[in-house]
Amino acid sequence: MKMANKESSLSGLQWISIGVSIVLFLVLYFGFSTKSPEQKKVEMVRSQNLEATSIMNLLNEAGDRLSEESAAVLHSLEADLRDTDTDSLKVPSYEAMSRFWYQEGEYSIAGHYAEKIAEILQSEQSWSIAGTTHALALQKETEEDKRNYSFQRAVNAFESAISINPGNVQHKLNLA
Repeated sequence: MKMANKESSLSGLQWISIGVSIVLFLVLYFGFSTKSPEQKKVEMVRSQNLEATSIMNLLNEAGDRLSEESAAVLHSLEADLRDTDTDSLKVPSYEAMSRFWYQEGEYSIAGHYAEKIAEILQSEQSWSIAGTTHALALQKETEEDKRNYSFQRAVNAFESAISINPGNVQHKLNLA
């Protein structure tokens, strides 16, 4: 009889140990940050970098430099885009927007619209075009923010093209 009582108290002690271990684990896991101050600083700089190079910032800056005639063409293209409700019908509008910004010398913005096309079509060729447009922007741009924006976008576009057709060496060369 004493033996059975000892086993049950030992079992209770084991349950208490398990419970304490779980509570301790949860406190350590959720109670303390695992990121060093240096890593937090790097992440904060990255998030600020993304803010500084968003497509909206690029569009606002470029829009301010447009002539009245070009601004009128842009407003017409934007109206066409707003009037289209399905993705597949937006492709010609995105192509027109990309072409417009390319002719204006705003290659980063042209690449953005080429990316929009690639997101809809999900084809190897469309991702390659988006990557090539961003790569051209990378070569032409002098501002570091725009260059960083275009670099990351070009890499992502070429990686997407490679994921669709891993056997195409041209995409790998473009990425390199």
